[in-house]
Parts: sequence; structure tokens; C-alpha cells
Amino acid sequence: MYNYRQVTDDLYWVGADEHRLALFENIHPLYHGVSYNAYVLTDEKTVLFDTADWAVGRQFIANVKAVLAGRPLDYMVINHVEPDHAASIEEILLRWPKVKIITTPKAVTLLNQFGFALDPNQIDEVKEGDSRCFGKHTIAFVYAPMVHWPEAMVSFDTTNGVLFSADAFGSFRSLDGKLFADEVDFDREWIDDARRTSSSTCLSFSSNSPRYLVPATMADKSRAHTRFRARCSGALPPAMARANPSAMAVLPTPGSPIRAGLFLVRRERI
Repeated sequence: MYNYRQVTDDLYWVGADEHRLALFENIHPLYHGVSYNAYVLTDEKTVLFDTADWAVGRQFIANVKAVLAGRPLDYMVINHVEPDHAASIEEILLRWPKVKIITTPKAVTLLNQFGFALDPNQIDEVKEGDSRCFGKHTIAFVYAPMVHWPEAMVSFDTTNGVLFSADAFGSFRSLDGKLFADEVDFDREWIDDARRTSSSTCLSFSSNSPRYLVPATMADKSRAHTRFRARCSGALPPAMARANPSAMAVLPTPGSPIRAGLFLVRRERI
């Protein structure tokens, strides 16, 4: 049985909730479940943004099929290749073998190493700042390395302002049908899980967190030959304890989680 939710006129959430898992990635305790988020855009071309962990794979596939309603799946955008984003790629390829995969070159390398049998002619590798038009929607792609794997990117819909943000703005805790900011009490229900997620994933690996989500305006921060002295910065506990809000920050930081980042904000139709 399908269980999707409409976000805009032609954008649908097709993810799923998980309440059986005790440890996320066998490390992080889950006290209130977790959700795997994926979206389908039904423009002139149909586009799937990310997949889901196979623990909810059947639900995810049912949601995608229901939204497509018999239409072919034309494109699959892979922002991040961790299992919670990419474990169901093979199931998508089995059901829609002609789908075109849009992702970064590093993601292609990792997917091949993970054993996915990808046809090179089926891959569309995008560079920093590239965009693709699917009808009335144009999606721009921005690299976000180490948020929180090296291949990560985010996808921005320049038509309606929707950001498909990979691991950024993520949080432990199951959505249970709530997608919009006015459907939750963030301070009461979500702030602890949001802080715990950002400090244990994105902020732990990004070399200049939380500013690393603006890579298009900054030079790369990592080089194979570069060495750094130990200092109290980034995701080290003393630095997190002193964290303050930053005008450049687009991640929820331990000092000041950004409420609007975790949920969709309703906008009046123009």
C-alpha cells in the first residue's frame, strides 16, 4: 500500500518511516525512529531524488509507483550514496532500466566500488554549478563534499526554491507524516535529535563546518599533501560547546539549530 505526500503541485515525498531500528548505522541510538526521504518530480520528465534504505524498500517502491501512475521514470538524481539514500538504487534500475542517473563523478566511483552494475551510457556526471532542465523545472547542482561523504552534492530547484539537501538539515526521529514546519513543535520535539544528528554526522567530517555548505564560493579545504596542526575547532567537543550562531551557517549547529532547515515552509502561491 502506498503512502506518499504531495509537497507542491508536481513534487511528492515518497520516503518512508522506520521504527524498528535501534541504532542508526549501528552507532547512533534511535529513540524515536528515523525517516528516509526521497522525492519524485512529475514535470515533462519524471525525476526521482535519492532512494531509501532497503529496510523500507518495499514501501518506497510502492510510493514511487503510485506517484508515477504508469509514467516511466526518466531520471534519478543521487545526491549521496550512503545506504539510507542509495540502498534501493538497484531496485529502481530493475523496474525502470532506462532511467538516467544524475550524480557526481566521485559518486559514480563509489557506486561501482559498492558493486552496482552501472551502464556508463546511463550516467550523467554533473560538475559544480551544472544544471538540467526537466520541463518547467530547472535543477542546479552544487557540490557539498564531506557533508558528510566526499561525493555529496545538493540539488536546487531554481523554479520553486526547493533544496534537496542530501545529509544537510537531517535529523534522527521519524517524520510520521509531518513535512511542514507548522506541523511540529520544533523546540519541544526535535531540537535534541537535531543537535545530536548535526554534531555526529555533518559537523564531524566537514573540514570547516558549518560553512562547508557554500562550496561554490570557497576554495577546496582538503588537499592530499596538506597537514594541519591540532586545534580546537570544527566538531571537537570544546568547540561545539562554544558554538555561536553564524550568518554563514546553513547547517543546524549545536549552538543554534536552524528550525526552518529541517522542515518545509509553506509559501503562498504567486
